[in-house]
Amino acid sequence: MPLRLVNAWSGEPQLDLPPEPEAAWHHGAERALRAAQAELAIAYPDLAIAAEQVSGFPAGLLVTEAERAQMLMLGCREVGSVAGFFLGSTGMELAATVSTPVVLVRADNGDASGAR
Repeated sequence: MPLRLVNAWSGEPQLDLPPEPEAAWHHGAERALRAAQAELAIAYPDLAIAAEQVSGFPAGLLVTEAERAQMLMLGCREVGSVAGFFLGSTGMELAATVSTPVVLVRADNGDASGAR
């Protein structure tokens, strides 16, 4: 079974960011996607892995992805309380909308003991 990694980018200008930081944010998202793909390829060399950065409304794009998937796994890094709220709301919207099983995963930003 192939694995498809998708990073949904709103595609809308981030009005609270000047152009250079917005470009850096987009570049960082692309780098994180490629890093995840590379890490998984090393850990699972026989697994077919595709990765794509898509532009558009994240929830709508991920609903489309879920329709053609056997499972939808959503993850995010903690990027602050306001951003975390919105990332969480996308996950909750998808979990309530799609018929595909949904797994919500939060990054572990703590030390080896699990402390934050």
